[in-house]
Amino acid sequence: MASNLTGGRLIFMGKLRDMAVALMVVALSGCVPPSSGGPGVAQPPSVVSPKTITIATLVPIPGFGPWDIGTTQGGWAALGELASNGLVTEGSGRPELRIAAQLPSFDDESIALLPDGRMQVTWHLRPDVRWHDGAPFTSDDLAFSVQMYQHPELPKGNTASTIGQIQRVETPDPLTAIITWRSAFAGGASLDLRTLWPYPSHLLGEAFQGDKQTFRGLPYFNTDYVGLGPFRLVDFGQGESQTFERFDNYYLGKPKIDRVIVRAIPDPNALYVNIKAGAVDMTPDQTMPLNLFLQLRDEWQPTGEGNVLQRQGIWRYLMVQLRPEFARVPEVARDVHLRRGLLLAIDRDALRESVLPGVANTSADSFMAPSDPRAPLVGQPFAALRYDPNRALAEFSEGGWRVSPDGRISNAAGERVEIPIRTSVQYPQEIAIVADYWRKLGLGVVEETASAAQAQDSEYKAKFPQIDVSGRGFNEAVLQYFDSRLIAAPENRWLSANVPGYNSPAFDRLVDQVSRSFDQREQGEFLRQAGEMLATDLPVLPTYFAVWLAAVRQPIQALRDDYAPVVQATAIMRHAYLWDLA
Repeated sequence: MASNLTGGRLIFMGKLRDMAVALMVVALSGCVPPSSGGPGVAQPPSVVSPKTITIATLVPIPGFGPWDIGTTQGGWAALGELASNGLVTEGSGRPELRIAAQLPSFDDESIALLPDGRMQVTWHLRPDVRWHDGAPFTSDDLAFSVQMYQHPELPKGNTASTIGQIQRVETPDPLTAIITWRSAFAGGASLDLRTLWPYPSHLLGEAFQGDKQTFRGLPYFNTDYVGLGPFRLVDFGQGESQTFERFDNYYLGKPKIDRVIVRAIPDPNALYVNIKAGAVDMTPDQTMPLNLFLQLRDEWQPTGEGNVLQRQGIWRYLMVQLRPEFARVPEVARDVHLRRGLLLAIDRDALRESVLPGVANTSADSFMAPSDPRAPLVGQPFAALRYDPNRALAEFSEGGWRVSPDGRISNAAGERVEIPIRTSVQYPQEIAIVADYWRKLGLGVVEETASAAQAQDSEYKAKFPQIDVSGRGFNEAVLQYFDSRLIAAPENRWLSANVPGYNSPAFDRLVDQVSRSFDQREQGEFLRQAGEMLATDLPVLPTYFAVWLAAVRQPIQALRDDYAPVVQATAIMRHAYLWDLA
């Protein structure tokens, strides 16, 4: 209700402003002699309201530091390219130039594999890129950003798997950066905003030499942010209501929209009411539950009030807490039979149809996007783990659980087994379905729902008590979430990618082999092996392949060409400088 009142207050204040402007125009026109319409007669100036778009997220924007760029939940990560840009952006599964003047290639030797196994990638930069304070972007900024990310006292977020592989950055001139990688790394030729968010050396370089905790707390990373994107921050609004204004010197051309307002509305139902009422113009994916997006789509179709857009989502799964010190049912972490039984107890086809009725290509039997050409090589490693309650009970028995005379499942000590399962406010439907399947077999289930704020708390997320309704990426981007070198821990402020704590040196080697391969068929073979290992060890229990939905009201011209079938979350607003009002 508070969000609705806030939205109404904003609309009311906007009307008052418009009325005041109208009265001023009338007053001014009364002081001017009537025009005869003849040539040379001055006309009163027309008042043009700035073109403004309001975007809603589920959570406040915490800031613009690498330690704040760790999750896409709540929709705020989708806003990255409003205010900043990477060397490239990901468009429809392929790199699209941004700060870089050209893509590195073996053909022109801007990608070179060295005799000792290292790799060098030469990036040539555009000469017309400017920070929002007017300073030119140079190769020194790129080198400084890598140095900043690599410092041991600063958290890396999800960039650790990439940045840790960089040995050094050389800057022979302001528009050239040569990055030397410790080994061959296919991702080194497509550094987007998600993998390397640029920071200005001229604003942060001196402060970086001092205390790192003080550095982390600099106003730059929130209220005073200076970026490279089409819109510049003018009011941080404590992250709750931010205002961005058009950056006229944006290197791809002056944006058509004058102002973008980003509002945090932590209640998905309130967010839905606001966009229906017109107080919000747009909301990205992972803000409202899918059923609300689908309801909005059905309501808008006959009226033409707006559009609900669809793209490839992430691989959804139930994340298993593999660290006994955090698990309330530690035997689940120790025994794969119990994890396998939990998965076999769920009718994943029925779950998928309930969550995404009538939507094709949503099977979670593989983490590969169906449209990826390597998907047939990887196959469907989880296909053998179909719904089978009897087999589930047999697996429980192998793991030491028994069915008591009253039909309840007990552990080896004779105690009732109660599985804690946690979800976020965006996924209320699937937790209820999963819990119901487990209860039917005799398990006790404790359902927990994390608030939007808790979903942004990295330590809270890492210490989930047993099962977490979750999901991450697709294709090889999934692999980092099971890399034992990236386990979330106090040392990295719980911001690293591997939240469940899966630890397998053999899997780590496959991660490296995938990243070092430039051959599609070879990549497919390594990905197949990785999928089979995950299906054997079950650090997660796959449920379905998500579909991401975003909502845009008319007459906003935005996202229609950006919400590509396969695109990274941080890139869906890559064409914000072209947005307009019809």
